[in-house]
Amino acid sequence: MARKVISVSQILANGNKSHLTKEEIEKRQEQEEELKKLSNDKIRPPTWLNKGAKKIFKDIVKELEALEILANIDIYNLAILSNAFDKYIEATLKLNSDELTIEHVNKKGFSTTQKNPLITVQMEYAELVRKVSNEFGLTPAARLKIIQDNSKELDEDEKEFNRKFGYV
Repeated sequence: MARKVISVSQILANGNKSHLTKEEIEKRQEQEEELKKLSNDKIRPPTWLNKGAKKIFKDIVKELEALEILANIDIYNLAILSNAFDKYIEATLKLNSDELTIEHVNKKGFSTTQKNPLITVQMEYAELVRKVSNEFGLTPAARLKIIQDNSKELDEDEKEFNRKFGYV
């Protein structure tokens, strides 16, 4: 599995353990500057989110503002992430006050022990949170990977190789 892409400032702060050349550092800094051109003046939670999801939305925005990677186009993906995370918390709280297994009586009257359906709900929301965070560029590594895919300096063969095999 390929390593996650991290920002140049993080690489330099860690002592350039990646051994990037000056040209590579300059190229990566230019790519990161492209992110800052996107408008980010309307990042507010949508009205259809419930109170808990709006708080999560605002917390995520507050944390990511320092990285300067958010743009207005991220609002709906952030809303999906916030809503899924809120539902995950809700399922977890209900599961904490409930049993992990439940007794189920079938049509013939036989009783069986089954896992609590809340476990499945919790796992589905956890998976959705992971997918939205990574696949839609809501993590810094994912966003930098998108910028590198669209870099003008890569030719089509290099882009295709990176799509198939990752950044090795």
